[in-house]
Amino acid sequence: MFYVKLALVLLVVLLGLAFHLRNEQLVVVDFYLGSFEMPLSLALAVTLLAGACLGVLAGLPKWLALKRDKAKLSRQLKKLQPDEQNQSADDAD
Repeated sequence: MFYVKLALVLLVVLLGLAFHLRNEQLVVVDFYLGSFEMPLSLALAVTLLAGACLGVLAGLPKWLALKRDKAKLSRQLKKLQPDEQNQSADDAD
């Protein structure tokens, strides 16, 4: 399984390198306070990374709420389980 993961990582790296080599032209990135030039492949990679980070940030509150609810339900379940075990032991007698 390790070799399959390693092969997939190498494949992604090689595809990224091939993409970079095919898209070396410079593009101008303009901001309100200034502008700069960077390779197209780097601009796309930065944009993809920024979008992924924003997606994670957008889903973070819901994920934290679900995690909190899961912990609460786990605590409730632990409180109930000893009672169920005692009842089943009493029923066997």
